[in-house]
Amino acid sequence: MQEVSVIIPNYNGLKFMDECIRSLNAQTYPNFRTLVVDNGSTDGSLAFVKEHYPWVKILALDRNYGFCHAVNAGIRAAEGEFLLFTDSDDYVEPDYLEKMAVLQESSDADLVLCGYHHLYDGADIVKVFPANYLGEAYIRAIKAPLDYIPIAAVGGIRPEDIPAFQSAGVSCFG
Repeated sequence: MQEVSVIIPNYNGLKFMDECIRSLNAQTYPNFRTLVVDNGSTDGSLAFVKEHYPWVKILALDRNYGFCHAVNAGIRAAEGEFLLFTDSDDYVEPDYLEKMAVLQESSDADLVLCGYHHLYDGADIVKVFPANYLGEAYIRAIKAPLDYIPIAAVGGIRPEDIPAFQSAGVSCFG
């Protein structure tokens, strides 16, 4: 069972953080670590995570450098064999990591992607789920070498593969 580093870039996401981390805490796949990369939040996000989720690793940046900087900082700080990205305003189903891991292990894919659904709560806040939340799972495994990466959402990149992505001109996944 491979260890997964779940990277959560955050900027003033306090109102979403509890639901996001609770959904990760409920995962059926046990071998993962959660890393919140904070972009200089001023809303108490970090204090909340430290108080309520002491098992979550925090990388606190001194100011808001932007989404891509936070993701790249998370990639550098990650310790798992695989990386998975989610935002502080996302939450996932309990079997999300397990399904991604099973697919990767059964296919030996270097990259595992899944679909998602946008749900709106009336305040124009988007919640993102794996596609199997409302229907049949949409999960792809890619085994062939990639010439270019037009990626909107990524999961399952091994840290040792990051230089190949960077040499292809990809510096931010998410």
